[in-house]
Amino acid sequence: MGCVAISASLIGLYGFSPFEADIEVSYKLFPLYWGRGLATEAGLASLDDGFRTLAPGRIVAITQEANRSSQRVLEKLGMRHERGLRMWDADQRLYALTRVEWLDLSREHGNDGAHSPSAGISIGRAGPTDLDTVLGILEDAARWLTSRGIDQWRPGSFDRRALADRAGRGELYLARVDGRPAGTLTLQTSDPLFWPGAPDDARYLHKLAVRRVHAGQGLGRRLLQWAEEATAAAGKRYLRLDCMAESVALRAYYEAAGFAHRGDKYGKDWSASLYEKIVGG
Repeated sequence: MGCVAISASLIGLYGFSPFEADIEVSYKLFPLYWGRGLATEAGLASLDDGFRTLAPGRIVAITQEANRSSQRVLEKLGMRHERGLRMWDADQRLYALTRVEWLDLSREHGNDGAHSPSAGISIGRAGPTDLDTVLGILEDAARWLTSRGIDQWRPGSFDRRALADRAGRGELYLARVDGRPAGTLTLQTSDPLFWPGAPDDARYLHKLAVRRVHAGQGLGRRLLQWAEEATAAAGKRYLRLDCMAESVALRAYYEAAGFAHRGDKYGKDWSASLYEKIVGG
């Protein structure tokens, strides 16, 4: 059993127990500190202590299916939804974080284990002066994909005017790590090509890319989580996206992040798999 303190004030308790082949973490804030946005701090403290002192291969957490607030906290911590289960006469969701993922998050923020999913990262709307930077990030990603034989994006195929239009609509975003451009994404209000006739209940993620220098540091996952949070904050229920249907690795990446496959769409010389995730009430 451990305690969580901020500015020398005790705000809650946490503990660990065996669950199947894993270690389960549970934590509780004292009522005085409810509603202050401190649940993430408590979760970070418990995960850091667990991985440091117990050195498990991974840590899991269980929360009720109906408890969206708790689920959002676990997702902010970098934990991924794995499966549903029935316990304590209610439907539950099991989340997990591996030691490798925890170390990646720690290295991403230079803390040797005490990480914060938002430390050092800023994400904001891209303006006209950012277009060359965004194009550079996308071209960098396209060259790498092409070198791996993946035909998702082709170097030189990005339309600057289309990106400028997205920027004008407030849908183009630039991520910075310690003030330096590191990634980009587009979060659209509609997507008539891949999701024609869909109701106004979603945001649509496109062109998520990270500079290769940041590859393997968990930044892509953080951008994905940010898109989920932004979608929920806009009052939308779903975050939707598409990826190349032939890319087994990319499909597995989104499925591991909790996205559900909703079918495939075919064009003259392409095919795309459609995915969505419930992120809001």
